[in-house]
Formats: sequence, C-alpha cells, structure tokens
Amino acid sequence: MWSTLSDALCVLWKEGEFVFDKDIVLQEFAKTANRLKSRGVDITNTFYGFREDMSDQDRVLWQPEKKFVKVFPDELANVVTMLDDEGKRLSGAELAIVMLLMGHISYNSGMLVKGGGNPVSQSDIERITGFNRITVVKSMDKLVRKKVFARNKVGKSYQYFANPYIFFRGRFINATLVDMFKSYSVNNS
Repeated sequence: MWSTLSDALCVLWKEGEFVFDKDIVLQEFAKTANRLKSRGVDITNTFYGFREDMSDQDRVLWQPEKKFVKVFPDELANVVTMLDDEGKRLSGAELAIVMLLMGHISYNSGMLVKGGGNPVSQSDIERITGFNRITVVKSMDKLVRKKVFARNKVGKSYQYFANPYIFFRGRFINATLVDMFKSYSVNNS
C-alpha cells in the first residue's frame, strides 16, 4: 500500500537524476500502479498522492493490530558498516540477531521482552534466532560492545535494552534508557 508523500518532499529518482516536478512524480506513481494492476496486484483503496490532495476518507489505517518498531536507517546502516576493533563488520548472524530481536523491544523502556513482559533470556534468544549458545553469546557480546544493545546483570541473568538512537517502540522513551546510551549519542552525532 502506498503512503502519502510529504508536502516538503516531492522527489523522484529517474534516469540518473532527481525530479522535483509534482506532475511527473504523480505520473510515475500512476505507471507503477498500472504495472501492479497488470501483474494481478489488488490496489483497490490504495491512495498515491500528496497530503494536500488527501481527505480522511482517502486514508486507510494500515494494519493497526500489528506491532511495529521505529528504525533510524542511517544509524542502523552505521552500525552494520562500522568496523570493530578487529576491523570486522557485523557478521550475518549478528545482523540476523538484531533483526529478529527488534520485534521484542518493549514500549518506552526499550527492554527486550517476551510474552507477558518478562525479559528475554539467552535461551530465549537461542530459540528466537535458531542459533546455538556459542553464537548467541559471542554475537550479543559484540552487539553490546557496538552499543546496539545494553546489558544489565540481574542476579545470574541479563536484561538487554535496545539502543533508542537506532530503534525503539512507542512515542516516548524512558530517560534512563537515554542515559544508558548517552556515550553512543555523543560519539555518533
């Protein structure tokens, strides 16, 4: 489903250059819609256009029952491409762990949780990802060093928290979570 384009951003990349003309952008959207229709994609009730052209009856509440996480793509790309102390980027396993754990970020606190709001344990991460214990331990250690996650020891187990400068869930975040990643924001701004 297409979302509306921001009034401030009416840009299209076409034939190696940016196009800023609203009419050309709308024509390209129409061509795309026709291609989708010709391939059997149902675009009934799909709106493409600009916010000024949109009334309340033209909008569709998109999957309100589904959970979602706000991701800052530039920060995520930075983490993925940033070299560690050994000159290595994130491995495929580490990236998979990040992607699979995103859905477990709790609202406001940023803690990684399972059903019922209980903290995700190491064995939960093994189950969620399908990776063995050694891979999970090494990957989580590296992700904590790269400040993708913070780790807090409680008794014999750990609680993990997602870096809100990379991704979070909800409209507000806990001030303690911001404090946990204060050095990240200083180093990466």
